[in-house]
Amino acid sequence: MNIRDKIEQKLTDIFPANLRPINKEAIPLITSLKDGNYGYSFLGLKTSTRPEDPTLPSSVFPDGLLYHNDKASFGIRIARYPANPEKICLICVAPRGRDWVSELDFFRTKVEEHFPDNLFFVRHLSHEDWKALGSPTNLGFIAQGKHDEPWQSMDFTPLENIDSSEEKYRVGDDQEYHHRLLSRRDIIKAEERGYKGYTGNITRPNRTRRKQTRKFFEDNNLTLDWKDLDEETVKEARALTALHFADPGVRSFYENIFRTAPEYLQQVNATCKVMYLCNENGRLPVGFYAAEPTGQDDEIVARYAGFSHMKEEHIKTIAEKALNHKDVLDRYFSWSFLQIMVEKYNNLKTIDFGGSETPGLEYFKEDTGCQKEISYWVASLESLRKASLVPNVVRNRLGR
Repeated sequence: MNIRDKIEQKLTDIFPANLRPINKEAIPLITSLKDGNYGYSFLGLKTSTRPEDPTLPSSVFPDGLLYHNDKASFGIRIARYPANPEKICLICVAPRGRDWVSELDFFRTKVEEHFPDNLFFVRHLSHEDWKALGSPTNLGFIAQGKHDEPWQSMDFTPLENIDSSEEKYRVGDDQEYHHRLLSRRDIIKAEERGYKGYTGNITRPNRTRRKQTRKFFEDNNLTLDWKDLDEETVKEARALTALHFADPGVRSFYENIFRTAPEYLQQVNATCKVMYLCNENGRLPVGFYAAEPTGQDDEIVARYAGFSHMKEEHIKTIAEKALNHKDVLDRYFSWSFLQIMVEKYNNLKTIDFGGSETPGLEYFKEDTGCQKEISYWVASLESLRKASLVPNVVRNRLGR
């Protein structure tokens, strides 16, 4: 057994009635507590708790791990800390439920008792969640405000004698960039005004991009086609992902969607599509996108995955005349998927892209018209003390 298996097995021993895999039986439990939180959905939890590190596979809970009882529900992720791979961290994902604050503290206390060398985080917290953990009336959690460092880039520095702080959690931003919410009204308005993927003002660059897209399709006699993820199309999606992403962690993210049975995706009303370019030369897979409602009555839908692979060596079998500016098609494809969601979800009010950790994604979302909403994380200072580590942001605030 690797260290992940050992931790999961021990967690099962500590919480035998509360741990379960994120599988078909978990769907009704998850669906009943959806409230618009990006991290709390079937796909959101599966991808957030995935075993992404090749050195930390899970033989016990390969589809992800859920903590659930009548008080609280949240995903559990076990991972190496990116800024310090020697450290293992337990990450609670998107806690929900009628008494999640006290139940989270109970879980944290037990975890820190049995795993003193591991770090403890909570991610995908809304501003209201952040305030709940930060209120002095809630078990003494004290929120000192947010900072601009995403959780996975905190620089841990060994530090002695750091017991002077009385804080239980340190609070910060979950991602570095925050443009994420796009309204149905803005999408429809943009379409009515003829913007194929651009909600901003009509500018010469935007008009040029639309012309380039149209010309690419006309020159190559191409049409765009979408197929649902099933036993056949998943093979093409998996091969395309391996071709597009070199990082095994990113491929693992998509694999946790690919290994989900189509009937489970239907049960949660998810939209998972493989995208193809088609002409007389055949049909070529060039992208994959996935989304799932996170709110009741499908009013909020989260887009969890999306990419297109338009490298010349890939598309030359079907498109003789290549397009120089690949970002033009990336935007067109992404916008086409938004249209699919608008048509499918009659009650849709908002599409949530989630936060970003790269400037490129942030630029696309901002340019598309997304509004900002910050997602927060918290770190348990007790786990940092026991590990004789403290993040520099806390160290600096303590004046050390």
